[in-house]
Amino acid sequence: MAGQPWEGDSATVPAVAERRYRLLTRHASDGVVEVDSDHPIVWVSESIEARLGWTAAALLGKPAIAFVHRNERGRALRAGLGRSCQGSFQGDLRILCADGRWRLGAVLP
Repeated sequence: MAGQPWEGDSATVPAVAERRYRLLTRHASDGVVEVDSDHPIVWVSESIEARLGWTAAALLGKPAIAFVHRNERGRALRAGLGRSCQGSFQGDLRILCADGRWRLGAVLP
């Protein structure tokens, strides 16, 4: 089928995939947070502000673990959110909202 992003110039494939990814996450009702291998927050979807109250500027560059409830940090660190861990965490954690309340969030690798 002509016109598919996997056909033609190899430089357009990543650009099309990136555009579609951003389109999906921009319109998702769930908040999406991308965390780098050393666990600083490197990208957040626009819906994060509506869900948690944080602006992207307030989150970017901060360690993800700083927004996890203190009673759940040990579990998250052991499973892969620690700076020295190479694994990835999956499960539910209480996440800090900008107003100081906690919201249960699913964390996926």
